[in-house]
Amino acid sequence: MTGASSGLRRATALDLARAGADVTLLARSEVDLRRVAGEAEALGRRALVCPVLGGQCGRHGRRQGGHRSPRAAGQPGG
Repeated sequence: MTGASSGLRRATALDLARAGADVTLLARSEVDLRRVAGEAEALGRRALVCPVLGGQCGRHGRRQGGHRSPRAAGQPGG
């Protein structure tokens, strides 16, 4: 769940944990992610914390030849 450290996405991640799902949490704030992970773990679920820097995933994808939007690939309609 991206943006899982606060707001609606935090609530959604915890709802998924309550429903029995293990969750992967991504956001910029590792401290806040660990707090949410602790709440999920208190519900008996596993939580993987993945703090990310803004734009990090996009740069990684291009450098490694990963998926790109049509616009990023120079094609119309992206």
